[in-house]
Amino acid sequence: MPQKYKRHIYDEVYGSIGITNLENELIDSKIFQRLRRISHLGMASYVYPGAVHSRFSHSIGAMHIISTISESMGLNEDEIELLRITALLHDVGHLPFSHVLEGKEDSNDHKDLGIQIIEQSSLSTILKKHKVKPEKIINILNKASDARYSQLIDSDVDVDKIDYLTRDTHHTGLIYGNIDIDRLIRTLYFDENDRLCVKFKGRQALENFLLARYYMFTTLYQHRTVYAFELMMRLIYDRFRRKRRKTERILLPSEIAKNADNWSNFDDTYLWYRINHPPPRHDRILENLIKMIRIREPLKLVCEEQRMIEESGSDRYYNLLLLYSKPEQRKLLAQKSGVPLNWIFVERLKPIHLTSQSEDAAIRIEKEEGGETIPIREDKSSIISFLGNMERDSIRVYTLEKHKEKLRDRISQMYFL
Repeated sequence: MPQKYKRHIYDEVYGSIGITNLENELIDSKIFQRLRRISHLGMASYVYPGAVHSRFSHSIGAMHIISTISESMGLNEDEIELLRITALLHDVGHLPFSHVLEGKEDSNDHKDLGIQIIEQSSLSTILKKHKVKPEKIINILNKASDARYSQLIDSDVDVDKIDYLTRDTHHTGLIYGNIDIDRLIRTLYFDENDRLCVKFKGRQALENFLLARYYMFTTLYQHRTVYAFELMMRLIYDRFRRKRRKTERILLPSEIAKNADNWSNFDDTYLWYRINHPPPRHDRILENLIKMIRIREPLKLVCEEQRMIEESGSDRYYNLLLLYSKPEQRKLLAQKSGVPLNWIFVERLKPIHLTSQSEDAAIRIEKEEGGETIPIREDKSSIISFLGNMERDSIRVYTLEKHKEKLRDRISQMYFL
């Protein structure tokens, strides 16, 4: 890359990564430095002790990967600079513990919050100082600009996924996320319709990548005990929010984003501080959850029902789906089992897909050397075609250790598990 780097950062995965003047200013900003205090894998270190890496290192790694891909594809210097900055900033909107607190009210999606922060914070000032328009980055994140750029940031095979699989595998010691980065990157290209494709000779690297991501979800990201601790942290956070005083507006992410430079205070450390200084009002459930987190006593998995189903199919659960979707069923279960309703947690996990069903995000593969391309899920010669239209759907029930057996017995009787 023809740019002159101001300095280099040594990354534990990729080695020395060059940083330009603009990137250096962005990295040194309070908004970006906050990512040092956002754990990349949420509560996973409670199960995998090495999983203590941050969104900070992941963001720099994603920038390095997109630079490598862009150079391999022959993009020009201006394009590479824009993509590097976008990859660097793609996670600035993450909440404490990364994805753990997402999915609640107040528009907690990290991408939407990140766009607000880029628009309204000192990041915008830094970008404009270096004659980079913030809206160019926002348009890529919103998929409102060049389709090639957006696919490199968010698709079946994007820089985010390439880095987190590699980095999470490194830190947890798991082997399931091992991928052939070099082969995958060297075989990526855009076709005449600006669709992201993999050459025929990269087929095995692509299949391995998609399967590795699937196995990392089942082994790490949705590990039963990791999920239990993340559920506990969500419950604690929600109870804090309900008890907040008017001065505690920092607990509402959508409100913080309106004054984005205050965002730098909202990190894992802040939430740990709140856990160590809980509100004075009496709340036995909150007290118990905090105690359990402190002594590493997770909620226990009572049972799980999971299936691989076609995404377009109507074949859903006949058993625990009823318990999940009908509050009156949980009340009945509490009455029949003698377990307090407040300690019965029925969770539907985020479905796992091998490939995207969205045309603009689906990765394509050559049917033969130099031939036409099709989405890999439609390639009947690939193992992915048998799984690409499927999703892994799962419902779990958690409770306290002391309630586990009697709750399991009652669920077995009521729902024929």
